[in-house]
Amino acid sequence: MLSVSEVTPETNPYISMLVDGLKPVTNLLLFDRIKLISRKVDVLHVHWPESLIRGGSRPKKAAKYCFAIAFLLLPRRLRAKIVWTQHNRDPHENGGPLEGLFLRLFRSRVDHTIYINASPENDLTVASSTILHSEYERLTDLDEALVAARKCDFLFFGLLRPYKAIEQLIDAFKQMPPNASLRLVGQASVSYAAQLRKAASSKPCNIEIDSRFLSESDLQTAISATRWVVLPNPEMYNSGAAILALSLGKPVLVPATPSNRALQDEFGEQWVRLFTPPLDATDLAGAAARAAHTGRPSLERRSWTEAIAAHVVVYEKLADTPPAQKQRASTTIREKRS
Repeated sequence: MLSVSEVTPETNPYISMLVDGLKPVTNLLLFDRIKLISRKVDVLHVHWPESLIRGGSRPKKAAKYCFAIAFLLLPRRLRAKIVWTQHNRDPHENGGPLEGLFLRLFRSRVDHTIYINASPENDLTVASSTILHSEYERLTDLDEALVAARKCDFLFFGLLRPYKAIEQLIDAFKQMPPNASLRLVGQASVSYAAQLRKAASSKPCNIEIDSRFLSESDLQTAISATRWVVLPNPEMYNSGAAILALSLGKPVLVPATPSNRALQDEFGEQWVRLFTPPLDATDLAGAAARAAHTGRPSLERRSWTEAIAAHVVVYEKLADTPPAQKQRASTTIREKRS
């Protein structure tokens, strides 16, 4: 059982691709509290643990807290084993002291941790696996004329949130030559979108902000049209945005965090350029001075087929799957590879 209750066009694409890959080789369920406590679930795979208790009215949140804590306090033999994919070391936005207590309890009950990067910060003393964040597929029906018409020097994409240091990017870009261009795309709250537009308009410069939710086609068009993807969050640990950019053959400018150093070791300096936070105009100018990139980097370590197979190994080990069922899953994965 995954800790997401539904998959929609707005679902994190990593989750959507994981679901698509797991369906043929596992008996996959989406999150359902009744099924979870029926003791018919072998493994609960959690991605963002705070999502188990956030959202809804106060009574609904209270009910979520009570259920989640009661489940975690069950003896291990009476509950599903817990797998945690550590997308973030801590939530980006503080949920308060009660949420902090819940997260500490959650971590103490995790049976297996999956890391999706090769950061030296990862705690390998716990039961864990490293299953690198897999690549994204480029859409084949992009409008190349529209890509050409939307050309820009720098792009930030993803949910527009204060913790991502987007204002810092705007301030740095204002020091660039007047012919440089920056585009910020991604869903934002009305108030934060207004804040960004105010920051961008305080001095004449070529900054475009699109705070809508973009379809996959519109997003890939925006990425394909830029020279560099800039992701200034100084505490970056994982970034699906960086992997998407690299999958589409676009270099990334990212802070020199341990996980991003590992990313640079994998892809090379020509594809992953590091800066020491805070981002400034010198960092942008250095990237702009580099020759244009062609093709795309090697993503052979980031195959979804290999990632799904590695997930199945984790699930089987925790669920103590009978040998016959393991054989069926292994056969299906080999068929998908071929």
